[in-house]
Amino acid sequence: MQDSARIIRGITEGLSPSQIAVDLNLPFNSVVQEINAAVHDGRLLRSQVQSTLNPEWLDALRTFAPTHGKFSPEQIRGFIKQFDGLELSVEELKFCFVYAEKSFWAGETYELLCDIERTLHDQVKRILMEETQWLPLWG
Repeated sequence: MQDSARIIRGITEGLSPSQIAVDLNLPFNSVVQEINAAVHDGRLLRSQVQSTLNPEWLDALRTFAPTHGKFSPEQIRGFIKQFDGLELSVEELKFCFVYAEKSFWAGETYELLCDIERTLHDQVKRILMEETQWLPLWG
């Protein structure tokens, strides 16, 4: 998809999927499919996508999160519109639910922390070896 790079660039620039769809004149679902594929392939981080979600929508979704399994997305959309006055499509609601779920981004957080730990370990080892002129016996 030629628009793939533009969609990914839009996310990295902080644009919401809705904004990207409007800017590129694409259906929202096409943008969502490309975002999901980019996350799956590692071209985008889940946290990058999550950071583009409308904070007001996320607050409203948190209010209704316990009822997520009890009501259809259409019903939840109606509740959010009635109580919070927010307009979002059912597709946007579903997208927000997926990317706002803790389980969805918890694994990424763990991976990032592991990367930090490995980097710190390697840096400390390198510095100690340089400062002490110590050469490991095994390597």
